[in-house]
Amino acid sequence: MRLTVRRRAKARKRLRGRGTLRVRPKVIYTPQGGEPNTKRTPLRLRLRD
Repeated sequence: MRLTVRRRAKARKRLRGRGTLRVRPKVIYTPQGGEPNTKRTPLRLRLRD
């Protein structure tokens, strides 16, 4: 699964410096005809080559 993640300037700087960054973004899923559900999920972002 691919998600688009918008990083803030501070996070971008840290990601460029270290190569990885741990974040806990809000992931919102809305099933067809259902109520949206929000969950925070820990992720590790890695700088692509």
